[in-house]
Amino acid sequence: MTGQPEVQRSEALVQEVEPVVRGIIRRKLRVTLDPADGRRENQNALELFGDVWVKVLQEAGSDSVRNFRSYAAVIAYHACSEYFRDKYPARCSLRNRLHYFFTHHPDYAVWDHEGELICGFVSWRDRQTPPIHPDKLQDPALGPGAKQVERMTPRDWDVLFESLFLAVAGPAPLDDLVQAIAPLVGSVDAVEAEKKDPDEGQRDVLIDTPDSGPSAEEMLRIRLLLQRLWIEILQLKPRQRFAYLLNPTDGEIDVFPANGIATIVEIGRSLAFTNAQFDQISKELPPELAGSYEEKFAMFWNRLPLSDKLIARLLEATPQQVINLRKVARERLGRQMKNFR
Repeated sequence: MTGQPEVQRSEALVQEVEPVVRGIIRRKLRVTLDPADGRRENQNALELFGDVWVKVLQEAGSDSVRNFRSYAAVIAYHACSEYFRDKYPARCSLRNRLHYFFTHHPDYAVWDHEGELICGFVSWRDRQTPPIHPDKLQDPALGPGAKQVERMTPRDWDVLFESLFLAVAGPAPLDDLVQAIAPLVGSVDAVEAEKKDPDEGQRDVLIDTPDSGPSAEEMLRIRLLLQRLWIEILQLKPRQRFAYLLNPTDGEIDVFPANGIATIVEIGRSLAFTNAQFDQISKELPPELAGSYEEKFAMFWNRLPLSDKLIARLLEATPQQVINLRKVARERLGRQMKNFR
């Protein structure tokens, strides 16, 4: 009978959390998650669901996560973002452009809503206006003045989004906005998943595309390098690690969870945020981070990378000191990784 509580907990987890994870993946990837659906995109989504569910179960035994439904949603949203980044590089590039624009323009903002990043006017963020349904972004009349993405100036983006947000009358999920804007600015692979040959039925048009990804040996080498890099990062002084991981100018922190080197929880623990630092982040990048340490960091994850100015305030330092801390960290990591190779 000793295993009965664990069995009951697992059953409750499936009943409460699995529909949340499935719903997010179905909506974000626009798939059915039906095993009988043989489309390549759907089969990829089923594999993604399996990976997400393994991560959810790995954290299921942690008593520090009080709201597991919200925590699982964050994991699912992050996994979908990783999927799009790997599969659609132009889409990822466009998303980064929009994220940069919204976070550096005084009239716009990006913020977290139940584990998902949404964007719109600053006033909507301050009033906590709920996001619109993504279907409202499908209006072909949206997007006046759109040009090829390389030709878009900050003024062009401002005109485009002011018109769009006034038309839809509410903030939009960032990923759905990227999907809607992509064809207007010529970001081709962002909509590649939608391009099906009508005579093919359920068959994916990319099914015969040769696999140009890295070999198994190359992937193993990359994983070994990442494992060593993570070990060396843990050896950095706390302030150096803080400056390096929160704005890693030579890469992305996502590579560690994406390759199974360190989970989001493990990265969070390595940074050892104080309650005062979480409060400062909540003040400058609302909404408020709430819950256990792990839950706060999971909500915070979508707000990375941070600016050096904010990192400086968190460390009670100057931006130049943050730059220096990161420089020292990079130099040390470079020496250690050179020896490893």
